Amino acid sequence: MLAGTRKITVTVKDGKIVTNEWVARRAYRLFDDGRRELMIFLEPDYLKGYAYMYFKPLNKPVIEWVYSTPTRRVRKLSGANAYESFFATDFTYADLGIKDPGGSSTLLGEEQFEGKKVYKLETLPNEKYYYSRIISLIACDNFVPIKRDYFDAANRHWKTKLFKDYTVINNIPIPLKIIMLDLQRTHSTELSFGDICFDAEYLTKEDFDPEKLSNATLSPVCRVPTPAN
Repeated sequence: MLAGTRKITVTVKDGKIVTNEWVARRAYRLFDDGRRELMIFLEPDYLKGYAYMYFKPLNKPVIEWVYSTPTRRVRKLSGANAYESFFATDFTYADLGIKDPGGSSTLLGEEQFEGKKVYKLETLPNEKYYYSRIISLIACDNFVPIKRDYFDAANRHWKTKLFKDYTVINNIPIPLKIIMLDLQRTHSTELSFGDICFDAEYLTKEDFDPEKLSNATLSPVCRVPTPAN
């Protein structure tokens, strides 16, 4: 998966009440100097045109930029903490793989989960002030993640991430829905994916130029792929 695009619908709930919902288009490509990723907000109207971009150089910290439509300015971010909330959702930058908090993982064994044979892994972050440990269930047959349980600094079950509705695109299993449940405050965020394309080699470094974020909605990043006949 060296280059791709997809539509993301984000739904945030407090209990059963939807408190926020937005739609964005995400694009990424792995270049020789590192990975670039861009997210362009498309809905609702008051968010349309907002853009967030990060560059993850090889063996160096992540560099981030954001474009705000009210100010019409591109701002380089000072660097969010790995455990900072990502755009007021229940996901952190670490949960989404944008920032790497480091740590070590241990295979605890195998078990059954919802009729599937899974590997059970325990991850201990380097710094345990936010998550003390993470327990992951990984499918034995294709190694895709099924569920992750996050425990707070006091070792209480805090969050659960669920990977749902897997489909296969270009022989790659992809979840069409990822849900993060905050069990301690009955809060949740759901990511739904559509218009997925893994053949986005047309994306260039220019498409990930922070100086062009003001016109991001017109870039090839927002091009919805046409299925081949």
